[in-house]
Amino acid sequence: MNILQLTNKVPYPPKDGGSLAVFNFSKAFSALGHRVFMLAMNTGKHPADVQQVRQDLHEILEIETVEIDNEIHLIPLIINLLTSQLPYNAGRFISEAYAKKLQEILQKTRFDFIQIEGIYLMYYVPVIRQFSTAKVILRAHNVEHEIWARTANSLKIGVKKAYLNLFQKRVKSLEISILNKYDALLPITEKDARQLNELGNKKPIQVAAFGFYFADFQKVKENQTEFSLFYIGALDWLPNSEGLLWFLKNCWQIIRKKIPNCTLHIAGRNATPDLERKFQLKGIKYHGEVPDSKIFMKEKSIMIVPLFSGSGMRVKIVEAMAMQKPVISTSLAAEGIDAEHNRAILLADTAKNFVQAVCKLHENQNLRRQIAKNAFSFARKKFDMLTIAQKTLEFYSKI
Repeated sequence: MNILQLTNKVPYPPKDGGSLAVFNFSKAFSALGHRVFMLAMNTGKHPADVQQVRQDLHEILEIETVEIDNEIHLIPLIINLLTSQLPYNAGRFISEAYAKKLQEILQKTRFDFIQIEGIYLMYYVPVIRQFSTAKVILRAHNVEHEIWARTANSLKIGVKKAYLNLFQKRVKSLEISILNKYDALLPITEKDARQLNELGNKKPIQVAAFGFYFADFQKVKENQTEFSLFYIGALDWLPNSEGLLWFLKNCWQIIRKKIPNCTLHIAGRNATPDLERKFQLKGIKYHGEVPDSKIFMKEKSIMIVPLFSGSGMRVKIVEAMAMQKPVISTSLAAEGIDAEHNRAILLADTAKNFVQAVCKLHENQNLRRQIAKNAFSFARKKFDMLTIAQKTLEFYSKI
C-alpha cells in the first residue's frame, strides 16, 4: 500500500514525544512492507536540515517539506482574538504553499491511506477529497481542548486565565467541527476515544497507542554511586513548566532534607531565562535540550512527572519504562498508559505523596529494581510498535 502522512513538523530526529509518535509509525509501516510518503511543515520553531533528513531516512520514507513560519506574533494574535473564531494555533498552520504541494503530490501518486497527524492539518481535507480517492485517517494525538481547559483551570483569575478559557472554547468548537470529515479516527488512548465519541464521532474508531521498538533498548545498569531524580520534557509547553515549578516549590526542599545527597537532573528545550533562574537550587542540574533522551536517562535513578494539566499520553513515561527506570507520576500524567500503581509505576497527586514515593524508593533498592522490572515487562507487552502498526493496518483494510 501507499501511505501518506501529513505532519505539522519534520519528526526527525525524533527527540520529543510528538516526533516519536509520528516517526515510529512511519518506520513500522515501512518495516511491514508498505511504501511511506510524508509531507511535513518545516517550521521556524522546529527547523530541520531537509537534505540530511532525506539522506538518513531514504530507506524508510520519501519526504517533501514546505517552509512555514509558525512563530507566535503579537499583532496576528490580537487580530485573531478580535476578528476570528478559529483558535490562533489553527491559523498558524494554514498555508497556501502547503496546500499546493499536497495537490502536486496527490496528482503524481495514488495513495491508499492518508494519515493526518493532528487536528490542525484537517484544514487540508478538501484538497485531499478533490485530488485523491484515498481514505483519510485522523490520528488524534490528544483531545486538544482538554489540555487548555485544564491549564486554564489551574490558573488564578486574570487576563491569562480569561484568554485560555476563550482559547479552549475555540479549540473545542474546532474539534467538533472536524468530526466525521475523515473516514476513520485513530486516537492514542481509550479515554480519548470515549471523549471523541461523546463529542460526536460516528466514524470507525480504533485506539492505536504510542509504540516503541524494544530492541532499541538495552538493559541499563543503575549507577550505584548517586541516587538521582530526573525530569525530561519540553519546557516551552505550559503544563510541563507549571508542573515542574510546583514540584520545586512543594517537594524539592523536603526531599533534600530527607536525602541530602539526592540530585535532580532537568532536561528540556526552550526554558525561559526566568525559569532557568528558578532551577538554581542546591542539588539541581539543568541540561537544556539533550540530543538523546536514552543517554540522558541512562545513569539516573527515578523519573518524576509532576503534571496537572494536559491530555493524551506521556510518551516519555513509556520510554523511561523501556529503559527500566521507576516512574513517579501524577495520575493525570499517567492517563492512557494504565500501569498498575505500586507495581509498574508509583502514582502521587500531592506533595506529601511525591515525597513519600521518592523516600520509599530511596530506602528500598529491591523495590526500586522490582518496579523497574515490572515497568519494562508491562511496556513491552502493551507498547510494541510493530504489533500496534499491524493492528492499525488491519483496521485500515476493513474500511
